[in-house]
Amino acid sequence: MLRRFGASERAQRELVAAGIAIERDSTGEAQRANSGAGAGSHHYDRFRDRLMFPIRDTRGRVIGFGGRVLGSGEPKYLNSPETTLFHKGKELYGLYETRLARQSLRRLLVVEGYMDTVRLHQSGLAYAVATLGTATTPEHVRRAFRLVSEIVFCFDGDRAGRAAAWRALQNVLPEAYAGREIRFLFLPDGEDPDSLVGREGGERFEARIAAAIPLSEYLVAHLAEQAEVSHADGKAHFIALVRPLLDKVAPGVYRELLLERVAAALELPPERLQQWLTSPGSIPQTPRPPPQRPVRRQTGRGSLVTQAITLLLHFPAAAAAVSAAQRLELARVPEQAVTVLSELLGQQSTQPAATMAQTLERWRERHEYHRLCELAATVPLVPDARAAGRELSEAVSRLLDRELPGRRLEALIEKARVQPLDESEKLELQALTLDQGAGASGSRSL
Repeated sequence: MLRRFGASERAQRELVAAGIAIERDSTGEAQRANSGAGAGSHHYDRFRDRLMFPIRDTRGRVIGFGGRVLGSGEPKYLNSPETTLFHKGKELYGLYETRLARQSLRRLLVVEGYMDTVRLHQSGLAYAVATLGTATTPEHVRRAFRLVSEIVFCFDGDRAGRAAAWRALQNVLPEAYAGREIRFLFLPDGEDPDSLVGREGGERFEARIAAAIPLSEYLVAHLAEQAEVSHADGKAHFIALVRPLLDKVAPGVYRELLLERVAAALELPPERLQQWLTSPGSIPQTPRPPPQRPVRRQTGRGSLVTQAITLLLHFPAAAAAVSAAQRLELARVPEQAVTVLSELLGQQSTQPAATMAQTLERWRERHEYHRLCELAATVPLVPDARAAGRELSEAVSRLLDRELPGRRLEALIEKARVQPLDESEKLELQALTLDQGAGASGSRSL
C-alpha cells in the first residue's frame, strides 16, 4: 500500500488515518518485517503479508479491511482500526454482498469469520454475514432488522462458542420485539461453518439453520444449567438470574410471552412470577450457611485497579472525573496494574477516545491487550458515564489513600537507618507494618 499510495509524507499520514499504515514507534519495535515501506520510511503497511478482505458499507464503499496472515504468525486475523469511517461495532462483513444477491431476503445468518462467510455464500447461503472480531452489539442487530425479520446466530459448540453466544443474547435482548425472531445455532465440537458446510453441503447446513434454537428456549436452557428448578431454593436462584435479563426487554407482547415461558419452566403462574419480579423482597431467598470462621474481606489494590480500568474501558468519558493531581500521584506508583490505569487516564486526557474500541486499539500491540479485551467483555456495573465517573473517582481516591501509608512506612524505615526513631514514630511504624502485612494478600495484577 505504501509503495502504491504513500509517495509523499502527507499521503502516508492519510494512510495512517485510514488504518492502512502504521507509524513506527520510537522503540524500534515496529522495525520488524516490512514488505511495504521503502528505506528510511517512518511508516509500514498494517496488512503486510496478509490475504485481504475488503469491508464495505451498505452502499458498497470500502471502509476497512480484514487480513488473514499467510503462513504462521499472530494475530491470525487483523482488522482495520477504528476510524472516522469504520466502526467495528456497527458493521457486518458481507452485508452489502448479501443485499446484492438476487434472492428474497428473509433471514440473516451471523457467523464469526470472513472465511465462514465466504464459504457459506459459495455454498448457496448468500444471507451469511460476520461480525468483525467483536461481540454482537445492539447496533448490529438494529442494522440487520432493517432488512430482515429473522436473525440466526451461529457459534461453535465448544465452551468459547457458548460463552460468545450468551454474551450475544444479553446484547440483543433490548432489540427483541414482537415480529422479530432471534435464534441460536450451535455447531458440533471441532467444527466451524467453513469446515462443516464444506463437508456436508449447503442443503444440510440450511437444515441445521431451520432447527436453530429460539432465543426464549436458549435463555431458559442456559439458566436451567445454573439453577435446579425442582425445589424452592433453585427456583429462587433462577428468578434472581433471569430478572436482569427480563429488565433488558422492552415492555410489550414479546416480553409477556417470554415471561410466560420462564414461568412455565418454573411451573409457576405468570402472575405470581411477575409479582416476585416487581417485588424483590417477596422472592424466597436461598438460605446461605454461615461461614465456618470469620473471613476478612479482601479489597486488594489489584482488584480495585481492575474495577477502575473496567470502568474506563466501558465509559472513556469517565476519565474527566479524575483530576490532574490524582493522575500525577498515580504515575508515581511502581506497580504494573496501576501503571496501566495511569496510562489509560493520561491517554484519555491528551487524546480522548469516544468508544471502547478506540481505547483498545491503542493497546493492540501491547502485551496487556488481551487482558484489556477480557475486561471489556464484562458487563459494566453502572448504567452511564456519569455514574462511572463517580465510581472511578472513588476508586482512585481509595487507591491513593492506600498508597500514602505505604509511602509513610518507607519514609520511617529510611529514617530509622540513619537515626533513632522517637517513641511515637516507633508506634506508628509498628502499626503501619501490621496494616501493610494484613493487606498484602490482595491481588495487585490486572
